[in-house]
Amino acid sequence: MKNRRFFTTLHGRLLKWLVIPLLGLSLAHMYSIKNNTRITSTELFDRVLINLALSISQYSISSEGDLFTVDLLDLIRKTTKDKLYYKVLGPNGSFLVGYHNLPEPPEGIKKIDNHIEIYNATYLGQPVRIVAISTLSKHSRYSGWSKTFVGQTIKDREQFINSVIWDNLTRIALLIIIISCLLYTSPSPRD
Repeated sequence: MKNRRFFTTLHGRLLKWLVIPLLGLSLAHMYSIKNNTRITSTELFDRVLINLALSISQYSISSEGDLFTVDLLDLIRKTTKDKLYYKVLGPNGSFLVGYHNLPEPPEGIKKIDNHIEIYNATYLGQPVRIVAISTLSKHSRYSGWSKTFVGQTIKDREQFINSVIWDNLTRIALLIIIISCLLYTSPSPRD
């Protein structure tokens, strides 16, 4: 009975007038955070993939497709916890190293700086983000344009987005709880 009476008092009405719009604004804010975080994480993770593709390309061409060095493997392990897939094609499309059947870019994809393609695909039943980068090599055996593909599963990206969302959601929930408690426990003015 006391709770029912509370929402008819000035405190109760203030609580409804503040908390309900605050909930609506919080939902809009969370939607904005999710979209902005997705855009930011895509840019950051794509840049990491581009740098990995350049490193793998440079090493693969200079070593003529040999196994990766411990340093390069260590760099790859430190870069992500996700599974990485790669494929390096030498001039004339000759296969050098990696996974033969890593998906090629779809037709009509826009190139960045005329030599980088970034696209989504499915590989081994998992969604992956792939960077395909063309580089000019002047190696004695592999001289010409080579193409390197590096794909990454999207678990790290999704975990990053979810952690940002949960962090912000926790802060907003705490703010709403604090405001509600302050309004509920403050001295009642005379109606």
